Amino acid sequence: MRLALSIRKRKNLNNVGKVATISNLNHIKRWDNTNKMRKTSEILEEIRKFTPDNGNWLGLEALLAELWKYPPSREWVLPLLMVFERFPDEDGAGVMWSIIHGLETIEGYESILEESARIRPTCMKSVMLKRITNANK
Repeated sequence: MRLALSIRKRKNLNNVGKVATISNLNHIKRWDNTNKMRKTSEILEEIRKFTPDNGNWLGLEALLAELWKYPPSREWVLPLLMVFERFPDEDGAGVMWSIIHGLETIEGYESILEESARIRPTCMKSVMLKRITNANK
């Protein structure tokens, strides 16, 4: 696939005014369907299915980074809290803290957290409840 450059700095290229190919412009990403943002429901489904590979949590970290590109939604709260339930004794090499920080940006997450912690308490949910208590002092 060829990519026409529409950059004013074309004169900096050796072949001024010519069409450059992807192979000689590796630093420019090709736009196609793979670069479109996925639906949050698809990302949350992958988060639900995630399992660490030999203690490697980078896959979950990448999924969370993709999710955080969207405006926060209350619909994310339960699926993200369920990660704590699936891995109650893990901190996910720090990735669980990304979930905590992300959840804290969602308006009204507190009531969902309290109900979830009452039904299925976990260490990370307790940490979140303690953070709410400390913030309200």
